[in-house]
Amino acid sequence: MVGGTTWPVLGIQPRYHLEHATQIIAEATALLELDNTKRAKLPAQSLEAFLNSVITLAKKTREQPSAQEILGKLNSLQPIAEDITRIENAVNNVLASPAPMPLNAATRIASWADVVRSGTPSYPSTPNSRASTTASVKDRETVVEFDANSAAGLRKISPEDLRKRVNDALGSRINLLGKAPRVIAAKQRKSGDVVLHTATTAEADTLKSTEEEWVKVLGTTARVIKPTYGVIVHGVRTDKESRDTDNQDSH
Repeated sequence: MVGGTTWPVLGIQPRYHLEHATQIIAEATALLELDNTKRAKLPAQSLEAFLNSVITLAKKTREQPSAQEILGKLNSLQPIAEDITRIENAVNNVLASPAPMPLNAATRIASWADVVRSGTPSYPSTPNSRASTTASVKDRETVVEFDANSAAGLRKISPEDLRKRVNDALGSRINLLGKAPRVIAAKQRKSGDVVLHTATTAEADTLKSTEEEWVKVLGTTARVIKPTYGVIVHGVRTDKESRDTDNQDSH
């Protein structure tokens, strides 16, 4: 206050440029409301503060991006926005799709028939035990027969236990440089015979030739049926095999 005159407060600088511009307008309006005599007597310090505020606002305005720059930034964000939309749609589609049906036991565990057909061991196989060529199921088959009492007793044993019993005997009693045959599937027929399958015909041949080393683990009367091949007489096979075939297999 000079000579009883109240001067407007000048030089306030808000942080953001729009607010700062509003403050400049208010201060300039207050100065214009002073008459010429009072305006001429404005303290130099107040005028300097006002001018510094105007300069600061001008610098803030100059640092703001132009409309062209803003448009360019928006255009560069367009592909990102499209990617986000695609991701969102994909997530929504997954959430909207029905949940997969739980696998039943038949699909979770390979059946006896699946293992036999594929010739794939149910244990970790070694390179020596893998079939070099695809052999027929019959060629990889070993049939063990029993008397009626022994056959009836085996019906209480699961196919997996039959397989394990034979493999345990093979592993402990046969030492062919680490190449003992392995049974990949076992099943008892309705006739009482037990059918053993290996991954290769070579293993099946070894299984038959070493019968005395393992067959008795299945029963004291157990013996391997050695197939014999006959000749064709007027279109009729004369081979020995006249036992129940696979269509007689029990479950």
